[in-house]
Amino acid sequence: MAWSHDSKYLATKNDNTPNCVYIWDMTTLQLNVLLIHSKTIKSMQWSPKSLHLVIATGSPRIFIWSMGGASVCDIPADSGATKEFNVSKIKWNPNGKSIVVADKSTQMMVAYPHL
Repeated sequence: MAWSHDSKYLATKNDNTPNCVYIWDMTTLQLNVLLIHSKTIKSMQWSPKSLHLVIATGSPRIFIWSMGGASVCDIPADSGATKEFNVSKIKWNPNGKSIVVADKSTQMMVAYPHL
């Protein structure tokens, strides 16, 4: 689970529904949004400065959700790479301007989402 920076929202994942992210409004204690993905959720984290949730599913893309909508960002593959870069971990920079994305191996890169 992950708390939003203002503690208004809590994003959770249930092992019985590993492809779903539940976003709870903690002021009303009600489910606000249900995000259903085609793959299992590997990692999710709220921006430390805004209400943007980034989600990784072990695929070569990240998913960004906010109250205004959702978007998908493809991770470009290195032209000499022998395999895709499949994002399994996400970590926001404390300033909220960049994200480190990592795969299962030791590969990582920095992403600068336009929010």
